Amino acid sequence: MIVRPRVTFNDQTSVLWGVCVIVAGTLACSSPAAPSAPGVQMHNTMNAGGDKRILELRYSYAAPSNAFSEIYDDFTSARTTNIQTIAWQGVYCDQRFLVPLAVPQAAARSFRIAVFPDLNDSPPILTTTPIAQFTLSPADAHEELEFSFVSNDAVTCGSKYPASFAYYKYSAALPATVQISAGVKYWLRIQAELPNTEILWGWRVGLLDNAKTVMVFGGGTRSTYATDCAFALNP
Repeated sequence: MIVRPRVTFNDQTSVLWGVCVIVAGTLACSSPAAPSAPGVQMHNTMNAGGDKRILELRYSYAAPSNAFSEIYDDFTSARTTNIQTIAWQGVYCDQRFLVPLAVPQAAARSFRIAVFPDLNDSPPILTTTPIAQFTLSPADAHEELEFSFVSNDAVTCGSKYPASFAYYKYSAALPATVQISAGVKYWLRIQAELPNTEILWGWRVGLLDNAKTVMVFGGGTRSTYATDCAFALNP
């Protein structure tokens, strides 16, 4: 005989299965499995795997020639918690003109991750020490190719188009947890360390959240974009 007790979990009614059998004239029932808690995600603007509808990127890299660009995107957690894992999406593109079009190879030496407090609805650029900062190798970031284009004129690479692009996804456990307070705005920066600027790296534009990212380049010049970058944060 099968019984199906009902339980309420997070305001939803679930059906749990238990099994009852008669042993030596006595009814014995196994306990139904307890419901598992749903995963809690602090932020997720990641593009679905293989989805090619959003191809834009925002340059975020540092190179030995002192060429650099930084992208900041904001997030707010509904509860006080600790960030333990991070995922994001990025793009390599080849801005060289005097070479044949070919899919660019992954070129980052490392990825610099930093979390900053908010300052008047903007990241405190060049003025505040980050709450946390980490450097991850491509291996630690589990750099993985999603798709590529040998030639694509839908987006530019520097001033070059058509150009070649390679779209990657990343995921990592942070070396240390980052404490986040409920209802407080923070800014995330992800930047690739490159050997040169022949192959550029950018943070891929993601699903819409609050339509605000900030780019800083050169000596501190900033631009604001009505887009959001692709990343996910989990406790």
